[in-house]
Amino acid sequence: MKTNFIKNLISILLIITNTTSLYSQSLGDGCASKELTQRRLKKLPWYGNNKFLTEILEKENYKPDSSQIFYRIPITLWVFSPNANDEYYKKLILDVNYYNKINNTGFEFYYAQIIPKYKSTPFKLGYTIPAFVKGLFYRKKGTVNVLLVDNLVKRSMLKPTKYYKGQYNSGTKNIVLRLNSSNTSLTHEIGHFLGLHHPHRGWKRGKRHQESVSRERKAKRLFKDAKNCEVNGDAICDTPAEPVLLKQISKDCQYTGNLTDNWGDKYAPNTNNIMSYPTHINCRDNFTSGQIAVMHYTAKKRNIAEWNTKDIRFAFDENEPNNSLATASLLKNKPLEQNLHLKYLGKRKKVVANDEDWFVIQTDSLNNKEKEWALKIEFSDASNKELTAEVSYLPENLNNKIEKVNSQNNIINLNIKDSKQINICIKNAEKQTELINYKVSLVEL
Repeated sequence: MKTNFIKNLISILLIITNTTSLYSQSLGDGCASKELTQRRLKKLPWYGNNKFLTEILEKENYKPDSSQIFYRIPITLWVFSPNANDEYYKKLILDVNYYNKINNTGFEFYYAQIIPKYKSTPFKLGYTIPAFVKGLFYRKKGTVNVLLVDNLVKRSMLKPTKYYKGQYNSGTKNIVLRLNSSNTSLTHEIGHFLGLHHPHRGWKRGKRHQESVSRERKAKRLFKDAKNCEVNGDAICDTPAEPVLLKQISKDCQYTGNLTDNWGDKYAPNTNNIMSYPTHINCRDNFTSGQIAVMHYTAKKRNIAEWNTKDIRFAFDENEPNNSLATASLLKNKPLEQNLHLKYLGKRKKVVANDEDWFVIQTDSLNNKEKEWALKIEFSDASNKELTAEVSYLPENLNNKIEKVNSQNNIINLNIKDSKQINICIKNAEKQTELINYKVSLVEL
């Protein structure tokens, strides 16, 4: 009986290890994961037919020179590292949105929740079974679940411990991210979450499975008209064939290698692709149109209505995330266009307006500190909205105040003369179920 239990346990662990595809960063950015199998690649609708990718973007009326947003996707950040802070969270989300914006991918991301799970000591996580098990317990359906850890490791009795920076687990659909990884690490992993694979996939697997440098070379497959680049590599022809680019890229992002494919053609890779493994990670800043199409297809297939930008309740302003004092927006004489948006917390969770905006006024930077100053809040839409403004001062011995703000009462007098800094938190007076647009400004009385 005991022997059967042990056998069953070993079988389960083997199934988890072999069927769970782990996608993560490179050897240069921390990777030791399995590639997508050919069997699973064949199930992709653009396998052997890249026209499918062009049709996806045409159907959505996507334009590469447009900044139109199609999907607004929430991130649940599970924080296991005691060394993370609000400033780091802000940089993380700003980096993801920056790389999507400069590539006009049509995606924006926001924090649904940041959930602390840490203790006082740094958290190490094994990148195989421990990461899989952790991902089973910490996830909210309908969001991108990111487990933030201090170290992502692979331990071995006979070899030195290896450290990785990121991982995507297709079994749990979780991302594990190491604290202080590269600027593009989370963007890379979200690329995997949205269906992308590494361009160098299978480059050492011989003529049948290696992607050829030539875009016109035919594939020896059942697809008579299929090109090699449509069935090998990442199966996207506008990502050039490439080897692992570790130690092949110069500091100025030039390919320095002289490797050839199995047909004798020299590689000429994109050295800036976000899904690649260049020597210098700062080179990564690009998605191709084919990759963008894959991401759109995957997002649409997930069929989560709250991701669609037609639902304007989840639209956020350009100053996000400024929902804590550490990430507050600096308020000067120039008005700031703001909103309090709703946050999609995943399936089976009620949508509530738990957003708040923080602002800081550095009084010494004002042109005339001796004059009377006030905070002015104006609503951009219907006038039946009401907000709460919490004003606190440094030094702390000054009187703090909490005031209701609406269309009739939208001026709050401030004590500029005696304060060094004024902190302001604006939130919903009541739990709203709609977006609230407003403008906040500092005015002389």
